[in-house]
Amino acid sequence: MDWSAKRGLGALLLSLPLSLPLALGGLSALADTPSPATPQATSAQETPAASDSANTDTQPARPNLLPKPFKAIYKTRLYGIKLTATRELKQQDDGRWFLRFDIDSWVAGLKERSLFEWNPEGHAITHHYEYHRTGLAPDRHMQVVFNWDTHKVTNKLNKEDDWSMSIPDGTLDKLNATMQIRADLINGRRNLKYKVADGGKLKTFRFAIDREETIQTPVGELDTVVIKTLRKNKERETYTYFAKDWDYVLVRISQKEPNGDSASVDIQEGWINGEAITGR
Repeated sequence: MDWSAKRGLGALLLSLPLSLPLALGGLSALADTPSPATPQATSAQETPAASDSANTDTQPARPNLLPKPFKAIYKTRLYGIKLTATRELKQQDDGRWFLRFDIDSWVAGLKERSLFEWNPEGHAITHHYEYHRTGLAPDRHMQVVFNWDTHKVTNKLNKEDDWSMSIPDGTLDKLNATMQIRADLINGRRNLKYKVADGGKLKTFRFAIDREETIQTPVGELDTVVIKTLRKNKERETYTYFAKDWDYVLVRISQKEPNGDSASVDIQEGWINGEAITGR
């Protein structure tokens, strides 16, 4: 596999979690996660205002509803290599929620884990996040522990020393931010702005509802809400599709690069509370 193939495959690994359109520094860089060696309070991407309380929407259109447990499998082929990705949300016996994202291929692997709970306002409260990447680049193993008594996150990367940074209320991890988007869509919220603890920085990610669209997928025809990732680099376009009739589960990711390259991943099969997702 040549370098360009590795780069593209690695970038897809990063983008698929939808850890997300969030992680999308994009389909263009494998090792795009900033080094945690020098933690900073805010990202270069955007500095949130001090009065900007995280992830809030003061006028939910409906009572707070929570995303249901689900499992979804996505498959794609990049540079001739098959990739299978699985996202799954379960509720544990202690009431907390466990979200996982796995990518399997013969050349690389990626695993993400998030443990969180929902507060009464329907916002995710992260407790623990893990990221494990093996294969195409140096292995990367990271754990992030959220302490809401001190409003700090403690990061551990590979065998490096632990370090911490302060976080405001509502800070998410890279993985459960997708669940927050889903919860906000379910509850009719349109302010899709999130603070995320990512690689030693507190970043703010913005999304916008772009349109509604009916799409063809391997599970059939689905009515979707299309969310656009808002970023400074407007030449890179990322859209995520959430199924309106299936609890707003993510069913497609598409991205176009400034050089014209594009990639798209569709759901292959999925279940909501054990019920198979089917289209028309």
